[in-house]
Amino acid sequence: MRRICAGAQGNLRSCRNVAIPVTADGRRRVRRSSTNRPMKNRIAFVVVACIWMPLGMILLTWVRGFSPLASPHLALDLAIMALAGIPLAIPVYQLWSWRRRLLTVALCLILVPLGIAAVLTGGLLGPVGILAFAAVCSLPAWGAMAIVCLLKRRSERETDA
Repeated sequence: MRRICAGAQGNLRSCRNVAIPVTADGRRRVRRSSTNRPMKNRIAFVVVACIWMPLGMILLTWVRGFSPLASPHLALDLAIMALAGIPLAIPVYQLWSWRRRLLTVALCLILVPLGIAAVLTGGLLGPVGILAFAAVCSLPAWGAMAIVCLLKRRSERETDA
């Protein structure tokens, strides 16, 4: 047990006994909470979550030799695609904040191109098709997040016991 005091004067009201977890090699293990992140990371997440799908679609149409600005419903299409990017962005952001970098990169490399192709196919069915195909395409990321969450809880229970 270690006594931690908030102020330099050692204010007794702000002092508490805290058990600091230690790894097998003697280093302190610090748990990072999702509430400690600064707000600018969340704002950046919202921006990236809303623009990755429309930018991917614009790039795909440009690579295929079409003008992405030729669509008469461009604003509506981009707005729907911005919403379609959010179901995949949420579990990817959560996995990244849990320090599962390799899993996050692997999911992005597989699911982002697959998601853009699915949204292109879903676009034939209209806005509802775009959202449905994007949601179905993001299911593996949600499954990976659920498995990591279960493993995380299990390890926390084992360390507490």
